[in-house]
Amino acid sequence: MDFPKQTILITGATGGLGKVLARELANKSSTLILTAREKEKLESLKKELEPFYEKIIIQPANLLEDEDRRKIEELAKETTILINNAAIFGTDIKSVGERDINEESNINKLNVQVPGRLSFFALSNMRDKKYGRIINVGSTSGVFKYTGRSSYSCSKIALLRQTETVNQEIIESIGGDYKDKETDKYIDVFAFYLAPGPMESSKSAEEVILKRAESLNVSKDEMAEKYKMYENANTGEKTMLDSKAVVEKVIEILKPLGQLEYKQRKEINEIITDFPPYSLIKKTKSQK
Repeated sequence: MDFPKQTILITGATGGLGKVLARELANKSSTLILTAREKEKLESLKKELEPFYEKIIIQPANLLEDEDRRKIEELAKETTILINNAAIFGTDIKSVGERDINEESNINKLNVQVPGRLSFFALSNMRDKKYGRIINVGSTSGVFKYTGRSSYSCSKIALLRQTETVNQEIIESIGGDYKDKETDKYIDVFAFYLAPGPMESSKSAEEVILKRAESLNVSKDEMAEKYKMYENANTGEKTMLDSKAVVEKVIEILKPLGQLEYKQRKEINEIITDFPPYSLIKKTKSQK
């Protein structure tokens, strides 16, 4: 990818969208910071990607543990692109009152509190550099109700609102309209909520399609048709969404804005949902 020198931090980097983005954002002039729980997987990914980055730092961490999280918060202070990808989906589909209360607490902590804390530590550096992107990997569960996964859905709704609020706070902190009144320069710092929908194995896909059909009161076949299963060319694994569409959108929103584009800031969508089968979801534009 061709963009100016940046420091990129990706949580949940050894699987799913985190791993895809680590590969696709390769830039010889940038530093990549990868964190996940599994040290061996991090080391393997680092070895694979080392030829494509100026520098790669790996930091194994369980972000639910305070000591581990603080290590990542220190790294976030040097970050200009923060991708909050780590999340807990939950082990079972159960109704309220039947789920594990400890897991409920962990879902909220990892899916909402950790992205908020990392954003807090990263924003100061982003403002100083006059460029920054916070990409919160959300879910369409933050837009649609998803019975049996209320805690996960609520966490993603909270992350969505957090994204919108961070953008508004950036505006207010520099005097409004993304222009620093002291330097008379635009601050190219934005937060985005990425909601591509499920990208899971075919087994998980069947489960998700069935539950989503029930929650929306439509047939399983009708919902399956909307998902349009894709096959990964490399692994042969069937997924609900071709990751290329997500990568293209991320690359688009990482590009630095030209001065004229700042005047159109209010037209830039904070909530990115234009992926099948959710391309018809109403997009939310920036606050005033």
